[in-house]
Amino acid sequence: MTTLHSVITSAAVLLLRIGRNVLFVGSPGTGKTLLAEGLSGLFTGSEPVVVTGSGDMSSTDLLYRLVPLGGGDGAAGGGWGVELGGLSVSVLASWARLATGLSPRWLLLDELNRMNAEVVLGPLFTGFDLSTRLSVPVVPMWLVRRVLSSGELLGDVASVAELGVDEARRGLERVVEAAAGRGLSGLPLPLSWRSIGTVNTVDRSHLFRLGFALLRRYPPVTVPGPLAVVRQEFSPPGRRFDEDLWRRACGRAVEELGVVDSLVPEPPLLLAARGVAEEAAREMSGVLAAVEDVARGMAAAGVDVGWSHLVDACKLVLAAYVDGGFDEALVADVALGALLLPLLGSAAQAVKLEVLTQGRSERREKLGEVIERAVGLVGERSLTGLYAEALRLELGLPPLRGKGEGKQVAPPGAVQPQRGV
Repeated sequence: MTTLHSVITSAAVLLLRIGRNVLFVGSPGTGKTLLAEGLSGLFTGSEPVVVTGSGDMSSTDLLYRLVPLGGGDGAAGGGWGVELGGLSVSVLASWARLATGLSPRWLLLDELNRMNAEVVLGPLFTGFDLSTRLSVPVVPMWLVRRVLSSGELLGDVASVAELGVDEARRGLERVVEAAAGRGLSGLPLPLSWRSIGTVNTVDRSHLFRLGFALLRRYPPVTVPGPLAVVRQEFSPPGRRFDEDLWRRACGRAVEELGVVDSLVPEPPLLLAARGVAEEAAREMSGVLAAVEDVARGMAAAGVDVGWSHLVDACKLVLAAYVDGGFDEALVADVALGALLLPLLGSAAQAVKLEVLTQGRSERREKLGEVIERAVGLVGERSLTGLYAEALRLELGLPPLRGKGEGKQVAPPGAVQPQRGV
């Protein structure tokens, strides 16, 4: 594994550990899809279910498609049948496997920018969040029962689950019974289930058209070409952070990472965090101070940072502390580059309009100061710096000035997440 690969993989592992999905962003040929497949194998021991984005895709397509039977048009032929979409296959196969003590099957959304991502994934946003995940039905119960009554559909799920048909049926029936007992009208996403997306930045504006809600569920990790240099540095702010603010945020983080009440037994995310939250916050106080510092600058520039982003920053700190093998520089880089800076992209269109109509944009100058501040904390050759360079180009700001290549520094390589997250 190359040094660059190690940095990117470690950043993605942290985000996946805290319950987020990941969006790999980069030019064609940088290995985004291979990284996604490798991470799925690292966590679950199996390849992901793959869905490739297209312009005519809808949210329903991810769940199912109606297909005519008997060679006709449905009405004149033999009626309509159901073909499972990639999301349904992934979720049903995951629940069947979890019910038999195995790991889930994740979902890879390749070329996510080809679809209207906000429309296609929007109905799933609440279901992605750990705090509400098990209460939001994603695959409707009528579709689950259709699968259980159809040998062909059940065979498709069993094949992806790598189970026998009877074993897959028993597993799904167990999960359906548990969901019905909770009054759910369908099956939710398992706690240990994740989705990884890829975005091609030949047209970089695809990335900056993605909204806050999507980027919070899919924090972006930049995947540069193999000749790029990534160096982890960290110069935390000198001032103390707001202890009351972070006590509340980290308390919420502990609650969400300790969820274990699933439909069937699933491994907890980071239950051990309950006893070490304060210790972890002290150990990585520089990360929290850096996040607060940049977040306050963003608010001054008119881009608010919500509670969810502060909670996610706490989750990163807890995951790094509990798991070990992640230093403060890497955690700060992920927090700033994957959680905070992507929020600035939504201002790109407003900045362009101001420049077009007024000849200048005061907002752009303030955003430029925020970007400079974030990059100053972790260095220009960080993942944050790579994302910031693309963001500055999109906002029409001068490029960052390099200060030398430096040496490549890999984060600690002993990252061994347990299967099933």
